[in-house]
This record gives sequence, structure tokens and C-alpha cells, in this order.
Amino acid sequence: MYQRLTETQYILDATTAVAGLLMFGDGVRDEITSNILMESSYPRALTVLMTMFIAIIPLTKIPLNARPIIATIEVLLGLHQQTVSDSSGLVGRSAYFRGLFRIFIRIVTIVAFLIIAIVFPAFDSIMAFMGSALCFTICVT
Repeated sequence: MYQRLTETQYILDATTAVAGLLMFGDGVRDEITSNILMESSYPRALTVLMTMFIAIIPLTKIPLNARPIIATIEVLLGLHQQTVSDSSGLVGRSAYFRGLFRIFIRIVTIVAFLIIAIVFPAFDSIMAFMGSALCFTICVT
């Protein structure tokens, strides 16, 4: 299954690369969206629409990436739907209070992710470096 997925991904990536090369020639950039936005021959409305769609992509990924952390926080605070005990944490409160608190936790978590992304724009590079450093340390140990 994994092999078939990587083959499909390779074919899609190669097709996109060839399309970018055919559309923009040797001036093609690493991201084809950069070329589309810099191109002046497209209608202005299409450029604005493309910019909006590109901006929506990260906004939809933040909640998806935050879901495991939010679920963990809800379980730790006793707010998760499958919590068995009614006497610990915030579970004994009313359903209305739990619902409001769950919404508050989700908003705060997503805002924290957004602030981290703005303050550390190369956060993925930092995490990759930390991961490789930890793997190296484990291998040496």
C-alpha cells in the first residue's frame, strides 16, 4: 500500500514539474504558485482568487494539525466525550460549561500555533534539526 502511494505521489509531482516547465520555461520557481502570482498575463481577478486560495490552505491545516494536542488537553482536563469518571476534573460541571471550555481550549491552542508560526517562520527547520540531533544522540548512546 505504501509503495503504491509513493509511486502515485511521484507521478503527480513529476507531472506538476513538467507542467510548470512547459508553462514558464527555465524561469520556473520552486513553487508553481509563485510563478502564477508573478505572471502579468493572467486576469487580475484570477490572481486575487489564486492568492485567496493559497492563503486558505494553511488556515485549514492548523486545526487539523492541532487536533491531537486538543484531544490530549481535553482528556487531561476531563472534558473528552468518552471520559468515564464524573467526579474528577471539570467533568462534574454542566454540559454548557464543558462545551464553552472546550471551545476556549480549541481557540487558545490554534492561536498559540498561529503565534508560533508567525514568530518562528522556519519552525519546521528547527524541529527537523532537533529531531536529527536527538536521533544522533540516541545512536551515539
